[in-house]
Amino acid sequence: MHWKVIMRFSQLLLLLIVHLPCYSQITDEQDVSIEINSQESNLQDVEELKTELKQRKIKINFLSAVELNEIPYLLPVQVEALLLHLRQYGPLDNIYELQTIDEFDLSLIAQLLPILDFSLPFSKNISRVVLTPEHRQEITLQNSLKAEKSRAYLLNENDENRYLGSRDKTLLRYTFQSNDKFKTGFHFEKDAGEQYKNGSFSAFAHFRLKNRLNELILGDFVCQFGQGLNISSGLGLSKSSSIQNMVRVVNGFRPYRSGSEYGYWRGIGMKFQFGQHTIFTAYSLTPADYRMKQDSSEFSVQLLESGYYRNNKELNNRSNGWIMQSMLRHQFKIHRWKIGQNVYIQQDFQKQIHSGKLLFFNNRANFNWSADYLGHAGNSLFYGEVSMNNDGQLNTLNGWLMALGRTLDLNILHSYNGAFKLNKSDVHRLFTDNYTNSIYTGLVSQINRYIKLASYVEFSKNQNYTYVRDGPSSEKAVLHELKFEKRNGPLGYLRYKTGHSYINETGTQTINRLELNIHNSLRVHLEYPLGRKIKCYHRFETAKHRKQFGIHSQGTLNYHEVQFQNSKKWKFNFRVTRFNIDDFNTRIYAYEHDLSYSFTVRSFQNRGTEVYALFQYHVNKMLNIKLRFAALQYENSNESGSGLDTIDGPNTHDLRAEIQIRL
Repeated sequence: MHWKVIMRFSQLLLLLIVHLPCYSQITDEQDVSIEINSQESNLQDVEELKTELKQRKIKINFLSAVELNEIPYLLPVQVEALLLHLRQYGPLDNIYELQTIDEFDLSLIAQLLPILDFSLPFSKNISRVVLTPEHRQEITLQNSLKAEKSRAYLLNENDENRYLGSRDKTLLRYTFQSNDKFKTGFHFEKDAGEQYKNGSFSAFAHFRLKNRLNELILGDFVCQFGQGLNISSGLGLSKSSSIQNMVRVVNGFRPYRSGSEYGYWRGIGMKFQFGQHTIFTAYSLTPADYRMKQDSSEFSVQLLESGYYRNNKELNNRSNGWIMQSMLRHQFKIHRWKIGQNVYIQQDFQKQIHSGKLLFFNNRANFNWSADYLGHAGNSLFYGEVSMNNDGQLNTLNGWLMALGRTLDLNILHSYNGAFKLNKSDVHRLFTDNYTNSIYTGLVSQINRYIKLASYVEFSKNQNYTYVRDGPSSEKAVLHELKFEKRNGPLGYLRYKTGHSYINETGTQTINRLELNIHNSLRVHLEYPLGRKIKCYHRFETAKHRKQFGIHSQGTLNYHEVQFQNSKKWKFNFRVTRFNIDDFNTRIYAYEHDLSYSFTVRSFQNRGTEVYALFQYHVNKMLNIKLRFAALQYENSNESGSGLDTIDGPNTHDLRAEIQIRL
């Protein structure tokens, strides 16, 4: 058996090494990769979910098989292994007992550590929690301010682009929760440049019931079903060294509390349970912003998704239309398989005053159907989805994740995005030449107790024209990572990414050619504790970008961070980042710690230094305070930002504060 595993590993590793690579920018915090190009609401949902689970604490010894499947980070293979362990050896005593289960590695255990509760009912302080309803309230108030004014604040008062509001950004959110049965709250957010009366507001009420109507959500929420081809908004992770993150295993409704003001549902969502069958249904009528364009022949409408209402120009487009959405999903379980299908309808309504008349534009309804599956046999997990709409657009995704204990994890994924048309002469449906076809292979090998090797390769062929790509092309992507991780000890990894993609050449041709772009990056990351109270982080990263007909560019970044923590009372982070990066093509991303429910993924370019500090202080069980300060200084540029948000001068300063009250 061991020789077979070694032979498979060597063959797959050779296959990965000979492939050419790709161009993608991913950032991570403790090996949890976050897609940089995701919507803002997705990243806020990641932070909110992590914080909520830490506060709630999942009582792992009391959960059924159905409830275990709803825990993030756990795949069905791992849930089955955990249930088998509980049946054989009884309740878990602590987090470290999970190390005796082959399907649980150190990275997964580190993710589960802050969210699991192993207490038993005969414990005195736990019995009170079990018998007494638990009610919690939380109030969070945040405010942030940039010291320097951008160009939009300095414009003439009559300029429609001038920002009308103050430079501070304010957030207020309230949450009330009674056990896991009922949760309600609201979220208010005013962005920098907006007036308070133009800020965004959202609210929700979420019920978990024990009858046929198993779940009810009212107000603003997000939906995630299947593998994300048809209905998907909210938490979404990207390709990374954690190949298990490619699989979406949690489906359902979740409250929406973001200031982005797009990608959400406003209405009602319901879940009905009938034995092994589950019915989800939802209806939404969401305000939307549209911009009307007119040329010599016709009107055209563009949907705006910025969520900003800072000047008169942006306010004129606010809520001048609606998006109506409705969905119906049937899901059933058979043995170890979960199979579902969705019907989703979306229709846009726009209103516009033209020549003194109020005009309504009603777009044709977009009808989508999809079917998805998720199941496992032995140590293999199979997942996929197929989606089709009334315009003949077809999306398919099929994946296979194989786990061989701690020895080898393999994930193979194929996806297709194209269309088909009706040939009237033969009355057959034929696929068009407008498509994207890709295949992904991810591999993780636990070499020994502390060392892990992870790789992935992805190849895609693009026949359709998209943004900055006016012709057929291909892309390749490769990542290799060697990681050392020891419990309560050092963590370090070496990551190499390389790849190529074709995009339009700019600046030299009347009709732009497709130009080969090759991007390489190398990262060295190290974390280690100095006693119980101090932890150090170090990173060095270099990137190189080559254009077929243009110039070559490169960049380097390194940061050093120290974290001081005095038991559970206070914590202090301090980081210094140095960067020397030629241009936007070689930009380097870095994740930075921030306030609750917030995120900062900094994109560095030019040459300079950034310093930031985050201070957290737990006054008592009810009150928590956070302060964050950041200063950025460029050495080769006299401005930062772009467009109306450009700040004249080489320096920027940012101050953020938070007060959190728990009752």
